[in-house]
Amino acid sequence: MTEPAALLERLGEPDTLAAVEVEWSESLAADLPVDFLAAPVVREHAEWVGLGEDLTGALLDTAGRVREHADLRRLAQHAHWLLFHRDDYNRWQEWPQLEPALGEQRGLFFLLLCLAGLPRLRERNAQRGIPELVTRATARDFGIASGRYRRIHGRPGLEHWILNWFRLVTSGDLHRLGRVQYVQRPFRGRIVVFRHRHTHETLALAENGAWFTADGFLDRRGPEAPAEGSWEARLEEGPHEVVGVPVVARGVALREERRLSRADWRPVLRRDDTVLEIHIPEGDPYTVEGWGDSFAQAAEFFPKHFPDRPFRAFACYSWLLGPDLIEILGPEERLTAPLREFYLFPIPSGGRDGLYFVFGRSDIEPATAPRDTRLRRGILERFDRGLPYRGGGMLFLLEDLPRFGAACYQTLLAQ
Repeated sequence: MTEPAALLERLGEPDTLAAVEVEWSESLAADLPVDFLAAPVVREHAEWVGLGEDLTGALLDTAGRVREHADLRRLAQHAHWLLFHRDDYNRWQEWPQLEPALGEQRGLFFLLLCLAGLPRLRERNAQRGIPELVTRATARDFGIASGRYRRIHGRPGLEHWILNWFRLVTSGDLHRLGRVQYVQRPFRGRIVVFRHRHTHETLALAENGAWFTADGFLDRRGPEAPAEGSWEARLEEGPHEVVGVPVVARGVALREERRLSRADWRPVLRRDDTVLEIHIPEGDPYTVEGWGDSFAQAAEFFPKHFPDRPFRAFACYSWLLGPDLIEILGPEERLTAPLREFYLFPIPSGGRDGLYFVFGRSDIEPATAPRDTRLRRGILERFDRGLPYRGGGMLFLLEDLPRFGAACYQTLLAQ
């Protein structure tokens, strides 16, 4: 029996071998120190991100147990290697959950592991001259995620599958500025965005070969097994005109074609252009003003600290951004009011987007899931009617920042 197999057998988690044995020899040879389990380090990390005395005490207790348990200490060392030295590793969903070994403290193992990335976040941001205020705001995610875990599970910790997110949080590439978080990435929307040279009208056309459902949402199954009524978009970009299928700002594609004269229309955003990709942390008030203030901060922050990486737009892909949410809550509610400011577009969806954030778990049973809020009732009633709940994408062009607050893309409220 191999060393990782024997270790997992002793921990009562033999079925997780395929995920754990990846680069086992490499991490063993690296022999990384497990300083992040030392009591002074644990306390410093917890205090720096503001986790509170109760949670700090639980972390100290769990760290002590892991330090004194040879198998758990070796597993923590290996996990640290995969998380912070192998950015392409993405099998945390299959990792041991450590219930046999740690019981109610199992989630704290993963919180300790994520906190181990805090020094690199602080160091990288300091090297770039990023204010500590921004670093601390970014690190608020530790408190947000651990608080959500406690609400859902009734005990402190983090889920094992969330480790990839904290790899990003501690990478120095993610920054929280006001209400939202940003990371510079290539645009992933399956659209090409055009701007009229004189009227400044904005229009998105679907990428060539994109498949849409009968009601204008992206069909993930595509040509292999399209849904009934699905259709394929065509986009032809010639020297004098562009012909394509419009994706209107309320977030759906129309089964018709538009012809855009090159003399009148210019492309302003397409796939792989650099954007500020947005992540929406929970907790703070969700307002149009909050979004606008954050955009203004980002427009100043990124050119100052990343002058070699200009960006064209803000973009986001979330369960909070689809027309289905507007249908459930109406256009004037707290969660939907900011959507009037964005150009919405469809994204691939499995039809059960965001359930973890709404219900605390993704594998809900609609017949027994709680219906104690308007949002929960609305999602479950869609499922009752055989309808999906789909998130969506949004974009906001940097050049339009002076017009933020004016619903300049004429989204659902303005159409």
